Amino acid sequence: MQSIDPKSLVAGFQPVIDVARGTIVGYEVLARRQAPNSNALDSLGHLFFGGQIPSRELLELDRQIRRLAVDQLDDLPADSFLSLNISPDWINQLTAWTTTPLLQMLDKAGVNPQQIVLEITEQPGSLGTMKQVVRRYREEGYRVAIDDFGAGSAHMHRIMELEPDILKLDMKLFKNAANQGRHYDLVHSVSRLAEKTGCQLVCEGVETEQEFSFGLELGAAWMQGFLFGPAEARFHDRHHYLDRVQRLRAEFLARKVGEQRQYFDFEQQVLENLRHLKAHCLDADPATFTPQSSAVSVLKYYICNADGTQLSPNYEISDGQVAVDASPQGVNWCWRPHFYQLLAARRTQEREFVASAQYRDVHTRLSCRSYVTALDETRYLLADIMQPDGHGPQASGVDLL
Repeated sequence: MQSIDPKSLVAGFQPVIDVARGTIVGYEVLARRQAPNSNALDSLGHLFFGGQIPSRELLELDRQIRRLAVDQLDDLPADSFLSLNISPDWINQLTAWTTTPLLQMLDKAGVNPQQIVLEITEQPGSLGTMKQVVRRYREEGYRVAIDDFGAGSAHMHRIMELEPDILKLDMKLFKNAANQGRHYDLVHSVSRLAEKTGCQLVCEGVETEQEFSFGLELGAAWMQGFLFGPAEARFHDRHHYLDRVQRLRAEFLARKVGEQRQYFDFEQQVLENLRHLKAHCLDADPATFTPQSSAVSVLKYYICNADGTQLSPNYEISDGQVAVDASPQGVNWCWRPHFYQLLAARRTQEREFVASAQYRDVHTRLSCRSYVTALDETRYLLADIMQPDGHGPQASGVDLL
């Protein structure tokens, strides 16, 4: 491939949006080239993959883009940051960590560390080297972001060893999940991991209102993507996208309120069916139960004693018929949160049922919740009920009903 003319290189700044405030909180610095006879900027991101240009030339291109960006820091709006990408390949080539070419460049430019986020794509290699470099950046006051979090090569235990300040969700993973793809549950797990570890979660590649809405569901306070704007050779006023974000938030809120109202109606039907099931199990053979509403799908139910040991078979409902499976008798379920929560709630407050968080059944792969209620002082009824996808509780806690 033909070498890149250094004079055509431009630092592109793609805005990162604080969706809670509606403001631009920072910019990711991206490699761009001024298009011939045009004001448009061409992406050079493809050059960083597949060995299209010699490694030494690529390193110099990378460094020049960072220098161009840092030279414009005086124009950066107050309380904003620049996110500089660092290739893990360069990090793996370091032989000393007291300083690095990047730290030397930033120090020479007199950069305030609060204005810079150093963004690393985690890849297989020496975790020790990566930890030393990240620690050194932090000692100088710089925040560290891990890019493409959740991608195939990014093992979560390695990421947590690095203790990043910011996690940027892998773009392909995010887009798949936003469209109800097979990564939907995985991405929700990643978002909860970020929350529990105190990392700021960022969704990038946000191009549609559906993806923006999904990012809000994940709890991502920061987003970036073409829905707001491409990388440009200039900065914007911090409130440049405020009207758009306010409209998107309002539409999200209206939609979620509607969904929750529908779910509350569904949950009321669930409670009516559970009461019907409870009364039936107290007065008749559990195997003869008939669901009260076709809108509520009871997958299975069973009875445990007060220490969580299953006394009855599983009563599994399919096509309106109850099948009996005795194999789980004697299994103990005391470790399930909704079970011990009910035991605790009975001593402190009047609660008829306790419901688990939403999960996928390991056998059917259906989305469901487990409900538990006391039949009497020694027996407890548990029922698994199918849920409408995406509308039930996603948190790890339980509901007291």
